[in-house]
Amino acid sequence: MNQKSKLKTICPIFLTEGEDFQKALDVIEQSTCHSIEMRLDEYFDQYGVEALLKKLKELDPENFGKEVIWTLRTRPQGGKADVSPEEYVQVIEAINQLPGLTDVELDQVTKIKDHYIPERTVLSWHDFEQTPGTQELAGLWDEMEMYMPKIEKISVMPKTSKDVQNLLQSCKNHSTTQEKIAISMGEMGKISRILADFYGSGYTFASAITNSAPGQPSLEELTFYRSVFADR
Repeated sequence: MNQKSKLKTICPIFLTEGEDFQKALDVIEQSTCHSIEMRLDEYFDQYGVEALLKKLKELDPENFGKEVIWTLRTRPQGGKADVSPEEYVQVIEAINQLPGLTDVELDQVTKIKDHYIPERTVLSWHDFEQTPGTQELAGLWDEMEMYMPKIEKISVMPKTSKDVQNLLQSCKNHSTTQEKIAISMGEMGKISRILADFYGSGYTFASAITNSAPGQPSLEELTFYRSVFADR
């Protein structure tokens, strides 16, 4: 089966000041990835919410050349932002004014209320310590379904190969009209990033410049492994 056209690649980049950011962005723009994940949490952590809001107004995502997923990853979900509920709402409101998609963490979705836009939302849930059991995974998919986002995303850390299998099978078993992302992190979970589409996950993450999670392959690695295992 030819899977070549089914899996879309997202390349992350951390928003920063200076020439290095623009150089990194240029590399991603010229790469084969489908989308850019613009990580905002490092900038937030370094400069604060007001500086971030100002920076967002200065960006011109129309010139990025690729679809952008705007992500403020909070520290409890594996990111760098210690953010108050009020600050989270402020950033989501600002992001929603920009072209692209908005990452919203599942445990924050009820807090943003009127600023939740299902058709542009990547609704996400992360656990960098472990993989929930099969029933909890099914419950997470079902909870996301209630909010009808454009994309539902679960990213977890496996301790055994069975954890990887359980995550992928949970994604495959979850019947939905929404798009899905299922990621098992670390070296053990790398297979989930390479063969994601065989289990109903339409996207994977790979680094063109910046690695944003354990086990994330480079774009070159992903292309190679896909050529061996999937794109035939």
